[in-house]
Amino acid sequence: MFLFRGGQAVEKGTYWEPDAGKKIVLTDDGSLPGDKSRGYFKLPESYLLVPVLLLGLGLSMAFPYGIGAALCALLYVLYKTLRFTCRILLREGEKAEMSGTSERNEKENKG
Repeated sequence: MFLFRGGQAVEKGTYWEPDAGKKIVLTDDGSLPGDKSRGYFKLPESYLLVPVLLLGLGLSMAFPYGIGAALCALLYVLYKTLRFTCRILLREGEKAEMSGTSERNEKENKG
């Protein structure tokens, strides 16, 4: 599982909240802070090392030739797109959880 909700029991690790841009580090198994409206995803910090190094290398090569501004604009658009995608995925997961709960409640009321 990649996406998690606030209050959900999880294993130890590093969790990121894309809306606030915060990282939550759990040293032991526990639950994530907040209510179910807050979404998190699990991503170890080491996964960010290679992309950041490649980004630095690319920008150091691009800036002297004048295309650095275009790369910065492209990276900004990519960032906004990924952030929007994470928000949609978290909302869809919430809707699926809610619809599953309402269907279960209807079956219990009928039975």
